[in-house]
Amino acid sequence: MGNGILPTLLLVEDNPDDQRFFRWAMKKAEMPVLLRLAADGEEAIEYLSRSPDRLFLIPSDVHLPRRSGWDVLGWVRRQPPYLRLPFVLWTSLPSPEGERKALEMGANFYLSKPDGPRDYRGLFSVLENYLRSTQAV
Repeated sequence: MGNGILPTLLLVEDNPDDQRFFRWAMKKAEMPVLLRLAADGEEAIEYLSRSPDRLFLIPSDVHLPRRSGWDVLGWVRRQPPYLRLPFVLWTSLPSPEGERKALEMGANFYLSKPDGPRDYRGLFSVLENYLRSTQAV
């Protein structure tokens, strides 16, 4: 059973600075969300295998220990409960080929990894707008 009240966001990120910036931006955005953290792809898949309640978004780095963000995205899109779960993939080295691959694999967004607090605030405004538009349906 989950928390029963707040929707859950699973951040898949191994960099402690990025984890801290994400947390900070989420707090500044005052998003009513429970944050769960997976430090690598394997940990993310283990967490998702337990079918967490009210999971609503997965932002994931591409380059991770053990299993990559690509692996997590591929796994998620093969699980019936998660077929439509919003998935954001980001990388320090974005490329048109990476974006094409991400979208073909079912990512909702493929972004350049936020670089510091200001970029994370920008990311959260994009996520908030996206979530508002999907919750209106």
